Amino acid sequence: MCCTQSLHPPDTHDAPTLELLRRAIAETPILTSEGAVHVTVSIGACQVKPRGSAEHWEEDLRRADMALYRAKKEGRNRVRWHMPSKETSFT
Repeated sequence: MCCTQSLHPPDTHDAPTLELLRRAIAETPILTSEGAVHVTVSIGACQVKPRGSAEHWEEDLRRADMALYRAKKEGRNRVRWHMPSKETSFT
């Protein structure tokens, strides 16, 4: 799971970085004594606005977790974002 911080409205500004990470993991085998092991990763992300305190961190993690489960449900080895509705308050 990943929560990114931005001063801008929620978007997928960090999506290219997370996609590069996902791709690098999928393309890099782990060498073991038994041979190469190929792994993949699913990433669930959300974007949060900076706050004066960490009082909302549980909600942020819940949103990223929801996106992670959606990535797994849709076939794994992918990046998915939780995109809050316009009615969602980040304050």
